[in-house]
Amino acid sequence: MSEQLKWNFTVQVVGGPTLAASGKQVVDAYNKSQVVVPASSNGTAGSIELTLDTTGASILIIRASRYVDPDTPANRLQYAVTVGGTTADPVDLTGPLVLIGESAVRLLGDPVASLTFTNPIASDITIDTLVGVDATP
Repeated sequence: MSEQLKWNFTVQVVGGPTLAASGKQVVDAYNKSQVVVPASSNGTAGSIELTLDTTGASILIIRASRYVDPDTPANRLQYAVTVGGTTADPVDLTGPLVLIGESAVRLLGDPVASLTFTNPIASDITIDTLVGVDATP
């Protein structure tokens, strides 16, 4: 039985144009997860690895409770992608990551095996992920 995932977004330039889009992804299954990345302590960033399989994925969403330390903006949540046993260099996650379409999800690697989140901020960060997959591509 298939599942429908509805999505929409709106971005408005203050005093300027608005860009909006919406649609749906029909998937065979989805996986929603939530993890907490521990706060930085004594100069050591908190870290957690989230196992994730994007085989056949057509939508991937990553949302965090915080992305940037408001007191020290240079301290940013980071993630590193592991594909085929190789972990890429970490990159800053400064806002939600939304990838819609199989080709878009493959931009991270094909397939992603895990994401490692690193938190240099002095408070815990909650990460929510949603992956929708076609089990019979």
